[in-house]
Amino acid sequence: MFSEIAEAIGLELQQSETEVFSHQAWLATIAGHNIDIPLFWSKLVIWLLIDTTYGVVRYYPEGRKEIEQVASLFKQVTEGTKPIDNTWELAGNKARSIAVALAGDRRNKSRDVYQKIKAGMCAYFAAESMREKNLNPYCQENLVYFMVISGAIQTYFEAGGEELAYQVTVAVKDKFFDLIWESEISGG
Repeated sequence: MFSEIAEAIGLELQQSETEVFSHQAWLATIAGHNIDIPLFWSKLVIWLLIDTTYGVVRYYPEGRKEIEQVASLFKQVTEGTKPIDNTWELAGNKARSIAVALAGDRRNKSRDVYQKIKAGMCAYFAAESMREKNLNPYCQENLVYFMVISGAIQTYFEAGGEELAYQVTVAVKDKFFDLIWESEISGG
């Protein structure tokens, strides 16, 4: 799972950086072999969803409640509680429903509609990543990690273009390594 998360980040980097990142991520994977992966993933997802600087919720204030509900489940994981599968499904479906409602509203011509759809879907895929029995073909193995990370970065692309998306990609890469470092120091 750790390498799948790294791969998802690497796919969003510019080609010139991918090789260096891949090597760094490989070394981090070796160094981080004792890391609690669900805890690591939960911290990364909380940051992607609700961080005051980089959280996708910034670009979908009307969906704050649904996005924060998904983040709160990940917060429970960081506190040692494992929410049941049904709870992940319900929270994810609420996040997805706000995105689908926007996508289906043909009258909505606002410029920010795509960033809001992607923010809602990012929360949906994040919740789906924690379900034990997942039949959704987009939520299998490493694809779901890509959908979460890409969804967050694409939210920023829709909000501010390629330069903003690239800045967020670099921030995600840095957060990935920060969390590895933090996990190694704290032993978890």
